[in-house]
Amino acid sequence: PGMIFLDEVNRNSPVIHLGRITATNPCGEQPLLPNESCNLGSIDVAKFIEGDKNGVTQINWDRLAQTVRLATRMLDNVIDANKYAVEAIESMTHATRKLGLGLMGFADMLVQLGIPYDTEEAVELGRKLMAFIRDNADAESLALAEERGAFPAWHDSEAAQRGDKPYRNACRLTVAPTGTISMIAGASSGIEPIFSLAFRKQNILEGQTLYYVDKNFERISKERGFYSDDLLEHLSNGGSLQDREDVPEDIKRLFHVASDISPRDHVLMQAAFQESTDAGISKTINFPNEATVEDVEDAYQLAWETRCKGITVYRAGSREKEVLTAGTSDDAKTDLESSAIDEGLPEYITPSERPAMLNGITRRVRTGRGNLFVTVNMANDNRPFEVFATHGKAGGNDAAMAEAVSRMASLALRSGINPVDVSEQLRGITDVPAWDEGEMIRSVPDAIASVLDRINRESTALPAQEELNDRETSQAGMFDPPSPKELGMPTAQPIQVIEQQTKVTVPVGTSAADLCPECSSAVAHV
Repeated sequence: PGMIFLDEVNRNSPVIHLGRITATNPCGEQPLLPNESCNLGSIDVAKFIEGDKNGVTQINWDRLAQTVRLATRMLDNVIDANKYAVEAIESMTHATRKLGLGLMGFADMLVQLGIPYDTEEAVELGRKLMAFIRDNADAESLALAEERGAFPAWHDSEAAQRGDKPYRNACRLTVAPTGTISMIAGASSGIEPIFSLAFRKQNILEGQTLYYVDKNFERISKERGFYSDDLLEHLSNGGSLQDREDVPEDIKRLFHVASDISPRDHVLMQAAFQESTDAGISKTINFPNEATVEDVEDAYQLAWETRCKGITVYRAGSREKEVLTAGTSDDAKTDLESSAIDEGLPEYITPSERPAMLNGITRRVRTGRGNLFVTVNMANDNRPFEVFATHGKAGGNDAAMAEAVSRMASLALRSGINPVDVSEQLRGITDVPAWDEGEMIRSVPDAIASVLDRINRESTALPAQEELNDRETSQAGMFDPPSPKELGMPTAQPIQVIEQQTKVTVPVGTSAADLCPECSSAVAHV
């Protein structure tokens, strides 16, 4: 969940004369007007840490400035080079020419400088860094305006009315999450702290287990002599570095991960970067599982008071599936499963084992794709247990789709799902409609639903064998060669015209013609 502060967003909008912004993208970093588009790029700031001959590490501000200016110019070029799918988006993008230059690798930079993330020193460095990026991006956009002209919407803006110097781009900066590109670049994401120091992938390279360790943590742990497989195992199982007695205290302090940092420190870091960012910032405010509603409310309030444009919060364990998790071992999974049982959390359903023998019935249903033989086997309590659907024609896509649908329906039934609910999900799916004994069968899934519905309507006792008619018991016809009509091929049939008593040939396409409810042949209207 998250919140966008529209008052702050519109208070700083450079093109408020075009309209008020009412929404942002899901990640929160790019509040835009209708038909504007994202044009993002991120600089790995950790790459600008250099060491002098005395071993002192520091930021190469000159090289960073050159990169910011080059990236600003490159993103401005993208606007003109891009091909737009919709003319309205192209027009609006060219009118405001907004850029989204940002950064990643900030947590890596802090580690290399020896600064813990949740300290005032780190917050001040973040504030200084973003102000430096802003100054250089603004300077390049001003230069581009002189060279290429201001963005078209500038001329009616409040800044233009005040006589300010024109910019080439209405906005220059944003901080995107960089979730994927930071992984590709081997950098920490956005301005987020390190999420996890180690995780592992199992059963690769002929069953081997590979550990993925934060590069700075691996380097420092080896230099300081506390690197070990036991430590990696502990961290990759979701354990905290703070619990390890073999790790020096200064290292524990330096490598505070996201879950070690208080929500307040998360918000204050975001606010420091927001001061110099004209668009928004994507950042997650992490909460422990035991966080209360009041804790979240306090974070929202602090974010608004510090003039953030939005806030995203996440309470650990609040979703069944999480994008980022720590811990992958079987022991960790067992612990999670045990706690899920104790706390009444939802678990995965295990399908019932299939008995060696089941009773059932088979019905033939006429579909637009040919005859379909649907077998429903019943459990001991006379409830549908599994479904088999077989086309009269063997092989091909239709047969494969029939098998896939019946497999999924069987899985649901064996897992205890109400047959009525299974039928409702399959009902109404339309492919090539056909009539079968006065009932419209819209597709193969609809046919399976029809059989399930019929069984649900009947008594729970199965009919005696002698009471079943031929079309419910015989599957001999399923192996007959398919007719051209069943294959969807055009056919020709003699149609007798009453007035002339002559025969005419009418092409019939099964996907377009009305079908006779008795014989499934095409009906010709003459």
